[in-house]
Formats: sequence, structure tokens, C-alpha cells
Amino acid sequence: MSPADPIDVAVSDPDVRALLPRYLQRRSEDVAHLLALLDQGQYDAIAQLGHRLRGSGAAYELPAISAIGADLDEAGRCADAASIRDAIANLTAFIQRVRIV
Repeated sequence: MSPADPIDVAVSDPDVRALLPRYLQRRSEDVAHLLALLDQGQYDAIAQLGHRLRGSGAAYELPAISAIGADLDEAGRCADAASIRDAIANLTAFIQRVRIV
């Protein structure tokens, strides 16, 4: 699979499926917020946002978001800027490529 290929995600709950466009838009907004937090060295805030993503990803049937949230949580707690940048890149790529089926 190439980096531009869509990521197909099956969502079983029709109510969740209806909420996903707005949820993914908010995650897009999180990318800019995370970059600003990183520039400001606010690692605790990054960890908190990662923790929230971990939980919300599961609620919205998007385990990839949960995994990225866990990475952000851990990297924020460790003040690991390189890992935070990687996680932000992964979040961006997922949002751009995800296709709900």
C-alpha cells in the first residue's frame, strides 16, 4: 500500500458513522493545536490531549486514533519532541487518508 492509498475503516454503528465527519474535522484542528503546544514546550498539555484521543478513538470505532493518542500521551509525558512530531504526522496522514465504509 502506498502512502496515498485510502485507509478503509468499517464503522458498525450508524449513529457513530453520522458523527464521524465532525469528529475527524476536530482531529484536524487538533493537529494545529498540537504543533503550537509543541512549539511552546507544553508537554503536559500534549499528553492530556493524547489521553483524550486514546479514549475518543475507541468510542468512535477508530483504533488508529486511539493508538496515536497513546503515542502522544507517552511522548508528552517523556517530553520526546521527535516522537510527538511522528505522532502528529501519523494523525495527519490518517485523517487525510481515512475512508469510512
